[in-house]
Amino acid sequence: MNALTGRTERITRVRAGEIWVLGVRECAGPPVTRTRLWVRESRTGNGSGDSRAASRRLPPPAATTAPAADRVVVNSPMWFWVVRRQWRPVSVTVTVPLPSGAFSVTTTATPMRLEFDPGDGSPVRRCDGPGDPWNTALGDGSRSDCMHTYRRASHGQPTGAWNARLTTVWSVRWRASNGASGRAPDARTHRPMRIVVREIQAVGCLRSEEHTSELQTL
Repeated sequence: MNALTGRTERITRVRAGEIWVLGVRECAGPPVTRTRLWVRESRTGNGSGDSRAASRRLPPPAATTAPAADRVVVNSPMWFWVVRRQWRPVSVTVTVPLPSGAFSVTTTATPMRLEFDPGDGSPVRRCDGPGDPWNTALGDGSRSDCMHTYRRASHGQPTGAWNARLTTVWSVRWRASNGASGRAPDARTHRPMRIVVREIQAVGCLRSEEHTSELQTL
């Protein structure tokens, strides 16, 4: 029986000479959601074509930086990471009624790594996992695989900031109810980021005992 329509027979339609079957897509929660969708019959024996269903459910990375994205300083490392609750697999199951019985495909996307395009012309930074959150206990000398150091300030840019982008790369696999399984191309979700980078140039110091002034470059 079709869980959404309450009918036991297949519901089909023909479009451009191809047969499409009404199926059910169930997305793991919370909350669990079920929606109807049309699946081309020629694909119901292979789950690779259904990997797009999981890709559409993938969230863009919830980016966090230290220091804050509008307070970055030239030559000072900036850490980036995503929240841990987002770093988990996402699964979608598509079920299609066939004459021989229901056929289902479960597609699971698992986050693998982050890619950070700093927007300043530097190479893309890649790091496995969600990155490490920075906290004051780590100290300024700590290092992270998910880290970038800007060498130029952003004040010369049209918007006054570097237009960066953080990407989560997902490994996508599928398994069908007939025992077939495989791997689909990696999926990517993106988050644009506006990074304001300032430059601390100099501090003036007055030495009254010598009646001289000096300029110290930091």
